[in-house]
Amino acid sequence: YMDWKLAVDKNRERLLAIVVALVASLGLSRGGRLTVLPQYIYARALAILRPAEAAARRLIVMAAHELALSSFNPAPRRDALPRTEEGKFIRRNTPDEPQRGPSFNLIEPLKTFTDETPDYSQFGVTNADTPKNHTLVPAVALGNRLLALKHALDRLPQQAKRLCRWYHARDLALKQGRPHRTSPMRPGLPPGWRTRKRDPIHELLHDCHSLANVARDRRGGP
Repeated sequence: YMDWKLAVDKNRERLLAIVVALVASLGLSRGGRLTVLPQYIYARALAILRPAEAAARRLIVMAAHELALSSFNPAPRRDALPRTEEGKFIRRNTPDEPQRGPSFNLIEPLKTFTDETPDYSQFGVTNADTPKNHTLVPAVALGNRLLALKHALDRLPQQAKRLCRWYHARDLALKQGRPHRTSPMRPGLPPGWRTRKRDPIHELLHDCHSLANVARDRRGGP
């Protein structure tokens, strides 16, 4: 017997501590907004963000597995949503989601040739651990990704429901012979994976990846 709620809660706390520290270090904890960063800080932040996002997706896979064991209906309740005069659905925030934050991408980007060895040379960074160049680079996208990650971890049950609905749409698409991604996780190793666990985030990613694979196998599908 696997206590999935305990596994999710424990690893969420570990991941949230890392993400909150990164948010604070970049000045985003008080409603700030990133525009530019020194190259070496950008590289260091991205080196933490990529495995943190991958760990969060695997936490959501685990939470969705726990949800699937309950009586949750993954089909979207479109009949309960208000409509405009033209018949279009109106999305409104629910009481447990008072403020709609940035949307976290549940579906992992597929692996590219440079995915495991990011090329920071375009920023003039030859060693991510050595601040040799202080030239500023754009960081708006990085800040948005980080805030979306924090938002997802703060509302993990809602993210699990989103993923269950994605599974439902996937199953319908495959049944009808339409092309569709079969898993929110990419094949093989996740983004930011390190064989040598140098930092807590890499250790956490190893743990979440193993647990998510168990949840996926018990679910009986990819």
